[in-house]
Amino acid sequence: MAPTRAGTHGAKKKRGRPSNASKVAAIRSSQTSKRGPKSSMAKQKPKRKSSSESRAGRPPKSAAAPKAQPSTGRKRQVQEAEIENSSFEGQATQKYARLVPRTRRITQETVAKWKNPSQLVQDQIREVLAFAKLEVSQTRGSDERKREVAEETLRMLVRKLENRLSNMVLPPQAKDLHFNLNRLAERNKSLEAQIVPALDLIKVLEEQVRTAQSGLDADVKNLGRLKADLESLRGMHNTQKKKAKLHPLLKLPKGFEIEGDGPEDIGLKTSAPVDMSSLEAPDPELAPLLGQLRRSLESMQANHAQVQGIDETMKDAEMALDDVLFKHASAQQYDSLMNY
Repeated sequence: MAPTRAGTHGAKKKRGRPSNASKVAAIRSSQTSKRGPKSSMAKQKPKRKSSSESRAGRPPKSAAAPKAQPSTGRKRQVQEAEIENSSFEGQATQKYARLVPRTRRITQETVAKWKNPSQLVQDQIREVLAFAKLEVSQTRGSDERKREVAEETLRMLVRKLENRLSNMVLPPQAKDLHFNLNRLAERNKSLEAQIVPALDLIKVLEEQVRTAQSGLDADVKNLGRLKADLESLRGMHNTQKKKAKLHPLLKLPKGFEIEGDGPEDIGLKTSAPVDMSSLEAPDPELAPLLGQLRRSLESMQANHAQVQGIDETMKDAEMALDDVLFKHASAQQYDSLMNY
C-alpha cells in the first residue's frame, strides 16, 4: 500500500499531485524572497550632502553658466546678414561661376622685400571696393530691409579692409593699372565678350550631348531587346531541334556515300566543240549577194535618217489639233471629225 499521512481530522490521504493551494503558497513565498533584497537596497540610500558641501563641491549655476547678455540690434542685424550672405553665396555658387583659389608658397625673405602700396593705389583700391559694395547691395532686389542689412555688413567689411591698406604689402609686379576701375571694367567687358559665346556654345554642345545620350539610351534599350529576342529564338530553335523527328525515309545511315550518280555512271557525254572558222572565211559565190544586201541596208538607213523625227512632229500636231477642236468645236462636230 501507498504511505499515508494524518490530516486535520485524522483522515488518511494518498500521496499524489499537490493541490492549487500549495502552488499559490509557493508563488507567494518566491515573491516575498524577491522583494527582500530590494527593500534592503532601498534602505541603504546615500545620505544627501549638506548645502555647504554641495557649494564646496561644485560651483553654483550662476558661476558655471553665466547668463547670455542680450545682443544689440546692430549685432543682430550683422548676424542675420551673415546668415543671408551664406544662403546667398550657396545660391550664387550654383548660379554663377567663380574663380578657383590658388595658394602659392612664398618665403618670408621675398615678402620682406615687398613695399606698401602708394596713396594712389590705396585710393584706387577704395574706389574698387566701393563699386563692389554697390554692385552687391543692388543684387538684393527691391527688399529695402535686406539691402540695408547687406550695406551695413559690407560697410563693416570694407572699413576693415581700408584700415589694413596702409599696412599691406604688394609684390613689385603689381602696378597701379591693375587697380584702375576703368581698366578693370574694360577688362571685364572683354572677358564677358569672350565668355558669352563660349557659354552659348557649351549650352549647344550640352543639348547635343543630351540628344546623343537619349539616342544612345534608346539604341542600348533596343539592343537589349534584340538580344533577348535572339536568346528566346535560340532557345525555341534548340527546343524544336530536340523535339523534331525526321521521317524514316529521309534518315541516312552513318557513313553513307552516294554511289553511281556521277556523269560517267549515268552516261553523260559532252559535245565536241564546233569549228567556226569556216563561217568567217570569204566565199566567192556569196560575196556578190552580201554586197547587194549591204548596199540595200545602207540605203534604208539613209532614208530613215531623212524622215527621222517626223513621227514625233506628227504626233504633236495631232495633239494640238485635237486640243483646238475640243475647245472650239461642238460635241457633234468633234465626234464627226474624230470618226472621219
